[in-house]
Amino acid sequence: MTKYSNRLEWTSIRRILKTEKRDVIIVVIYSVLASLLGLVVPLSSQAIVNAVALGVFSQQLVVLCIIVFSAMVATAVISVFERYVIDMIQRRMFVNTAFDIVYRLPHLSQSSLRESYGPELVNRFFDVVTIQKSVGKFLLEGTNAVLVLLTGLIVLGVYHPFFLLYDLVFMLFVPVLIYGLGRGAVANAISVSKKKYMAAAWLEDVARNQLGFKLTGASPLILNRMDEIGTGYVESKHRLYIVLARQIFGSYLFKGFATVGILALGGILVIEQAISLGQLVAAEIIIILILGAMEKLIGQFDMYYDLVAALDKLSTIIELPTERTDGLPVHNRPSGGTVDVRNVGFSYGDHEVLKDVTFVINAGERVSLVGASGAGKSTLAQIMIGLDTPSRGSIEVNGVDTRVAELHSLRARVGYVFPENQIIPGTVLENITLGRVVSQEDLQWTLRMAHLTESVRDLPNGLDTQLTATGENLSFGMRRRILFARMIMSKPDVLIIDEAFEGIEDAVKLSMLDDLMAWPHWTIINISHDPEVVHRTSYVHVLQEGRITESGTPQELHSKAGTFCSLFPVGGHHG
Repeated sequence: MTKYSNRLEWTSIRRILKTEKRDVIIVVIYSVLASLLGLVVPLSSQAIVNAVALGVFSQQLVVLCIIVFSAMVATAVISVFERYVIDMIQRRMFVNTAFDIVYRLPHLSQSSLRESYGPELVNRFFDVVTIQKSVGKFLLEGTNAVLVLLTGLIVLGVYHPFFLLYDLVFMLFVPVLIYGLGRGAVANAISVSKKKYMAAAWLEDVARNQLGFKLTGASPLILNRMDEIGTGYVESKHRLYIVLARQIFGSYLFKGFATVGILALGGILVIEQAISLGQLVAAEIIIILILGAMEKLIGQFDMYYDLVAALDKLSTIIELPTERTDGLPVHNRPSGGTVDVRNVGFSYGDHEVLKDVTFVINAGERVSLVGASGAGKSTLAQIMIGLDTPSRGSIEVNGVDTRVAELHSLRARVGYVFPENQIIPGTVLENITLGRVVSQEDLQWTLRMAHLTESVRDLPNGLDTQLTATGENLSFGMRRRILFARMIMSKPDVLIIDEAFEGIEDAVKLSMLDDLMAWPHWTIINISHDPEVVHRTSYVHVLQEGRITESGTPQELHSKAGTFCSLFPVGGHHG
């Protein structure tokens, strides 16, 4: 068991117990009562056997039978209440975990998701079902089994001091069974779980790229990759089985010795008249209860390993770092925002993307950032809205350093229209507002600016038209305009347009450009390879290999034989 796994086990399990502390205590109390009531049978049996051995039938026997029956009924009632409390714990566990994850996802730091695929990552949420079942079973059966073990061993010790030796041997065997024979189980259980999610991730990748695989007939790659994952899963599962088999064999071996031992020791004590025949029968019943409880615990070993693996998977989401929630507010500027970029550098690992980038964008300006793919334009935009932090230097928006800005207010001032498809299942209106409250006047303004008024009117249910998860029931251009509407609805001080016109019809694009450029209350930063878009801005900064190499108006840059001319040759645009 690795140090990490050990820390994960106890920290995660302790967190669950702490969250449900009140109800866990109630379950333990119910279990204690059930265990005490369970002792009624062996203790009553002792008296009944002694009475029968003497050949005496008395009213006491009837009373004892009534007591045993009443104890069984009381145990049944307690079990029903116990199961109800556990069911409530399981309900809260599911809902709380879902809310915890759904709250965290939008607030995760950008760097934490850079090496993961978000939709595949959240598949780990389904391990909450494993946690529900495991915790429920441990609280219901595990607690009862532990209490039966403890009370049974105590009662045995009361019967005769020799039984204390039996208790000691039993207590010494438990850590050997769990830690000695169970060595390596947790690591293998986590490995099995990882292989399971690797298989699910590959299935999702194949489904997402189904058309590509269909058209190229690339079935060997599909099968070989799955064979590799499946082989790893089978090997890890086999190693886990070896550990479980070792524990099961050891426990049954001990169970055999324990049964024979109690019969031999008890028989000797009866012959020596150290205990009565009734006490021997009671002791045998107690040892059967103890061994039954131990068997229950052993049967839960594999579920315990599944629980630890599930906690490990959930921790990959829950323990991801989130963005800061404090900082300086960024205030609104009706005439448009300002952006001051000073000596900004940024690296992805060892790869330096931005190198001492410096420029200033004044309120109301229309500026383009251009350059070859990979020049660092989008990275610079992401730093402006606080998705990333510069390795050195700073960016100020409306006079506030983005490194110390309160991110919610920063993003209210800076709108970022990016090229990725971010349509969600829901109505057109929900995709535009994302639950934000908007007046009818502002909504109509947004639809006009995104040139959606007529398009929405033509939909079967207008703004209430349902979209699929990727928006495939709309044209690509309309999906792009919905994403535009989403970002401009709040009327940001700075509007960053990052390759966002791709797929929008030329006539609509030009009309949208005219309207966006004419709105006087924001500053526009355009990132584009489209000459029609770039030439509608008043100033251009050219990024090359992470540096600003050229700056000026489009006309000034065309007069120089530089990078801008190679990107946007003269005559390469209309209007």
